Amino acid sequence: MLGSRVAQFRKQKGFSQSQLSDIVELDVMTISRIERGLLNISIVNAYNLSKALGITQKELFDFDL
Repeated sequence: MLGSRVAQFRKQKGFSQSQLSDIVELDVMTISRIERGLLNISIVNAYNLSKALGITQKELFDFDL
């Protein structure tokens, strides 16, 4: 769920996975694994992703369980 939110906002911003990975200083494979739900991320990385995507952490984690 978190991964699909990252992908959704990334696409809305017009970023490729590579561009986002450069901004947040994570490997592009890490971004891919996050988006596919294969990797849990730290709160620091969640903060950095939300900041790079221009959203709040609340928006990033606002999904139905």
